[in-house]
Amino acid sequence: MNGLFVWSHSLCRSTLAFYEELAKSFGTPLKVVGWRVSHRQDIGFSDQEFGHLDVTFVGDDFAVARRLLERHRTWHHLFGTYQRGKVFRRMLLEVARSGCRVGVASEAPCNMTPPPLRALKQMYIETAVPFIVREQVRAADFIVNLSGEDSASLRRLGWPARKIIPCGYYPPSLPNTAFVERSVRHWEDFTILMTGKHEWHRDPLVLIDAIRLLASAGVRVRTIVTQAGPLTPEIRRRIDEYSLPIELVGMVSSEEVMRLYQSCSCFVATGRAEPWGIRVNDALHCGAPLVVSDGMGAVKIIQDFGSGRRFPAGDAAALAKILRLWVEDREDYLRAARQVRQASEACMPRPKAGEVAETIVQMGVGW
Repeated sequence: MNGLFVWSHSLCRSTLAFYEELAKSFGTPLKVVGWRVSHRQDIGFSDQEFGHLDVTFVGDDFAVARRLLERHRTWHHLFGTYQRGKVFRRMLLEVARSGCRVGVASEAPCNMTPPPLRALKQMYIETAVPFIVREQVRAADFIVNLSGEDSASLRRLGWPARKIIPCGYYPPSLPNTAFVERSVRHWEDFTILMTGKHEWHRDPLVLIDAIRLLASAGVRVRTIVTQAGPLTPEIRRRIDEYSLPIELVGMVSSEEVMRLYQSCSCFVATGRAEPWGIRVNDALHCGAPLVVSDGMGAVKIIQDFGSGRRFPAGDAAALAKILRLWVEDREDYLRAARQVRQASEACMPRPKAGEVAETIVQMGVGW
């Protein structure tokens, strides 16, 4: 391999470190071309975090993309998008026709649209998308599934099972944070944290309802909910109506979010329809035991490492049962907490990229 050329969906820290480590695993230089600009600086992350990488932004300029391909025809190419972006979709086929090896790293289809338009979006996913991507699927050697274990939806698009590599998102820990081992102190002052925009597909209301069930059973536990969104008024209404011990703190600084990740007793992620959920990684790398819905790809972290517990998406009673167990059973909570460091270390970009590189080589597709 002369080099790894990544056609990236966006220049996002959720993938850039993984791409960098993937190139290192293959022992080859890395070139990244971005389609969309990620404005991570708007939420407190420096654009210079990956300033050492060789990155070019091409957007929808096909002429620039063709010139870049001409200079990298002997490299292996990885596409971070193959459904959207007419230039990148066309370039994937150009790369394959030129004789280069080509792979994909992308999410599985996930319908995050709320009712009543949800049915229309599902119809589009099931009927139109397989037709739209049929050539790209045939041309690619493999797809690294950034949605974790969900291969069924990829197979419905036409991806053969032999081409699908289960993976996920594995960014580095947040800048200026540290892994904080959870202890008896965290159990005694039990604090639940939930972050993320208040949207239908993230289903924050299920945590509110779980806390209500706990309160009705005489279990009152401190809960902190950050950010805002379309569901914020309903969250506030339920908190007020049932006098719940929930602190709805709104948008806070990145420094405060990091402090909360490092100090909470556990982190709850309630998504009902999320391809992954990067906030789960962020909390994990700060040492927080996890409670994750099976409606999120990031539940793979729980499955693989036992660093917390999973619950069925939308099931407030099941979530309340887990939280009550941890609030009342110190040993069960600390048992989960002891698994978090191993999970954090294993979910860093380097080990995960190494696993994927080894799998690609074993597939025997010329990488």
